[in-house]
Amino acid sequence: DYCIEHDLSLITSHDSYRRNPTETKIKGQDYEFLHWALEESERRTLPNRVRRQVRYLVRRYASPRRAVNKVRRLLRMGR
Repeated sequence: DYCIEHDLSLITSHDSYRRNPTETKIKGQDYEFLHWALEESERRTLPNRVRRQVRYLVRRYASPRRAVNKVRRLLRMGR
């Protein structure tokens, strides 16, 4: 392999070959930057957060039966 020939591999045992995302495997990589980039790519933007929340609320309360049950529960709590 290229990494072994050029002494870039940090793998020292057979157990190091497993898919462990917290263990470094190659020399010279900026793992802090890669971790930041991963978090940034998974972060939801404001329009997507709003869209997901609206979709959740519509699915939860758009059913007439669910809406009636919710109103009844709220009216019982007000007594």
